[in-house]
Amino acid sequence: MIENQLEHDNQISFVFIHDGVIGTTQRSRKSQVLKKLLDLPLIFYSLIPDLKARGIDSKNLQNKITGIDYSELVDILAKTPKIVSWM
Repeated sequence: MIENQLEHDNQISFVFIHDGVIGTTQRSRKSQVLKKLLDLPLIFYSLIPDLKARGIDSKNLQNKITGIDYSELVDILAKTPKIVSWM
């Protein structure tokens, strides 16, 4: 599904929130799925307040994952024409 969207030049972004931020640091063990996703031309964000709430330092995020705050999340969502969320 993702590859199909990329073939049509659609930009895809992921925002990790709540417990989804666990595993987004350089020291974390990456799942096979996350490894594959990080190799694709996608944009990744991780919510800094959720990282802090779990004792995770945002300075240690994977290189392709950008830490954002709530106001940046609102800006990203406002610019996004279609939002799909799942847990």
